[in-house]
This record gives sequence, structure tokens and C-alpha cells, in this order.
Amino acid sequence: MRANEKGQRNTKSASGDFARALSNEVINSEMKSHAHFARDLRDLEKHYLMRLESSPKICLEIRRRVSERLLDHAILVQCKQSVCRARLKAASAVGFSDLVQKTTYSILYAKWAFAQGHKRVARRVTDEVIGELERSLKKKSSTTLRQCLAFAKRFEGFMRRAAEGAISP
Repeated sequence: MRANEKGQRNTKSASGDFARALSNEVINSEMKSHAHFARDLRDLEKHYLMRLESSPKICLEIRRRVSERLLDHAILVQCKQSVCRARLKAASAVGFSDLVQKTTYSILYAKWAFAQGHKRVARRVTDEVIGELERSLKKKSSTTLRQCLAFAKRFEGFMRRAAEGAISP
């Protein structure tokens, strides 16, 4: 067996180990504070980044997944707005794998912000998402992006009706 094949096999094995370890952390997250969960995920991330340092693409994906799970958890346990905003910013800095992922997490954050009474924040994030989706759809046609845009516009309409008093948030 050549060294390259062995290295690829070890990389696959390590990335599979990471996926299982991340799943276990997420499953056990409901019993942890956000700070404890974040510490555990950062330790896990550090371990696998060192183990997979020869594979930059996989390392980037590990950073993405950890950032996304931290944002999920911050919203789930209803952390302060500053924590959730920082988690969204961190996930954005690492980059999302595609526009659908970015839309999903941005709208999730916007819904959380709206539910917490941060209506201007929710509106701003939703408007940014809608603008980005519309620009992207001008460049290329995509059924998935059109569905994301329709969803974002429905949420925008919900926020507008709630502001008008037509419905209660």
C-alpha cells in the first residue's frame, strides 16, 4: 500500500471519527451550559485539527461544523443576543459551504432575534438574506435558492403583519 493511499484512509477515518464525536457532543448538549458545550466543542475541534492538519479542506469543514453547532446551541438555550450575534459572525467568518446553509442559519438567527423582541435585527438580517438570494438568482437559476427566497419572504411578511398588529408574534 502506498503512503498516499494510507494517508487518505487515515484522513477518512479521522473525519468519520470527528463526525461521530460531534454527534455525541450535540446529543449530550442539552445537559450542558452553553459555555461548557462551547469549551467541549473547541477541545474537540482542536484535537481533530491537529490530527488532520495535512488536509486543509477537511480542517475548514471541521471549523464550519463546530461554528454551526455553536450557533445552533446558542439559539436553542436562548443565550443573550450578544452571544448569538457573535456565533453567527464566527460562522460567517469561517464561511458557509453554500448559500443555502448561509440562508438557513441567517433566518434561524433572525427568527430567534424576532422572538426575543429584537425586531430591527431580525428585519436587517432577513433583508440581507433576501438581497443576497435575489442577486444570486440573477446570476444563475436554482430551484433550491428560489425556495429559500420564498421562505425568507414569507418570514418577512410575517414580521410585517406582526408589526402592523394583524397577528401576534
